[in-house]
Amino acid sequence: REWEKGQLTKSGYAYIVKSLGRGQPLADAREVYRGTVEDVAASGAVLRDGQGNTLQVLVRATDFFHNETFVVTPAGPKRLVMPEKANLVDMIDGRVIIQSQEAWTPVGADRPFPAGSLLSVDLAALQADPARLKPTLIYSPTAKQALQGASATKNMLIVSILDNVRGRTLLFKPGADGSWSRSALDLPDNSTIGLADTSNTDDRALFGVTAFLPRRRNGWSMPPRVPQPSSASSRPSSIPRGSSAINSKRLRATAPRSPISWFTAAT
Repeated sequence: REWEKGQLTKSGYAYIVKSLGRGQPLADAREVYRGTVEDVAASGAVLRDGQGNTLQVLVRATDFFHNETFVVTPAGPKRLVMPEKANLVDMIDGRVIIQSQEAWTPVGADRPFPAGSLLSVDLAALQADPARLKPTLIYSPTAKQALQGASATKNMLIVSILDNVRGRTLLFKPGADGSWSRSALDLPDNSTIGLADTSNTDDRALFGVTAFLPRRRNGWSMPPRVPQPSSASSRPSSIPRGSSAINSKRLRATAPRSPISWFTAAT
């Protein structure tokens, strides 16, 4: 936020991050990090996993394509040594998930991770030595693939990719030894697949799937403990001519007492 008038970057975003306890007045906010007016922005966030782990992070966007990432420690912010085109995207079972858009050779490594890789770092190790990260590879794209994004449920990391311009959804489960096992969701082929939301209190996720045939747009949900999706709802690919209102329908998802809001056109 603009804590005082004029405390914005030249791009019009905040560059001062402060910490405030619940119920405290804004005047009691304590400064945690300060960027510069030449930056694009500075912001803070908290990563949480289903096991109760948390990580406070700060991001300084030096431009619209590069950023510096810091972790908040009792001694103050400490920068993570990783590429400026890499981001912390989520956390699962005490493992911090990193998506890198450029090749990365970590300190002490003998070969780089390719651009577009998805990696994990042990939370305790990251906090102990943010300058010498030791990531484990989760996924790297082939010549015909592109990583779209990743989000975690309580026990699974859901990864969206394009494979030869076709949407694919992969599931990765963390192993006890730091490894990852891989499987795939059986969603319609030749589709555009979007991961709408995930829950870190169970293994539910909601997807949007759009395909040419049949001409319908579907909502798919993944139930807990069963890594296969079911259709939650479908609707026509366009709103009929003459529609004058949008009505909300409550639909039952894949488990009792877990309704999903879905919207349909009313004529």
